Amino acid sequence: MIYWIKKTFKSFYQELVLTNDSPQSIALGFGLGVFLGILPFTGVVAAMAMAWFFRLNKTAAILGSVLTNTWLGFVVLGISIDLSCRVLRLNDYDIQIKFQQLVKDFRWANFMDVSIVKLIGAVALGYLIVSIFLSLLAYGVCLGAIYYKRLLR
Repeated sequence: MIYWIKKTFKSFYQELVLTNDSPQSIALGFGLGVFLGILPFTGVVAAMAMAWFFRLNKTAAILGSVLTNTWLGFVVLGISIDLSCRVLRLNDYDIQIKFQQLVKDFRWANFMDVSIVKLIGAVALGYLIVSIFLSLLAYGVCLGAIYYKRLLR
């Protein structure tokens, strides 16, 4: 298993570093993957499709999505709620309680309630803000790393 993981990461690394794609294409693909990996209900397939559509590096998009898809989504939830409450001037404690109640007592009929629609809108806005920020950060770091690596060769 460890051998397979090392082999997979080595092939991803070689695909990224030794490719003839421009550094911007690789970094934009990685940033797009990070963006879609953080957003709920999107992931690897969406990152690959969007990278294909915009003609970006698909390997970088997949890698960015895989690195952020599962574990970072849960970390970002609290940050996105807090951030969206600050932007929309809402009480973050009330939003967190309503969100916990929605998850605990999940029913499709609850989505017709106006307060739940506001809650989902607030959480979605927070996710969008955090996703944009982290994807721009990932783009910059990836672009710098690629230029540095190619300068060393």
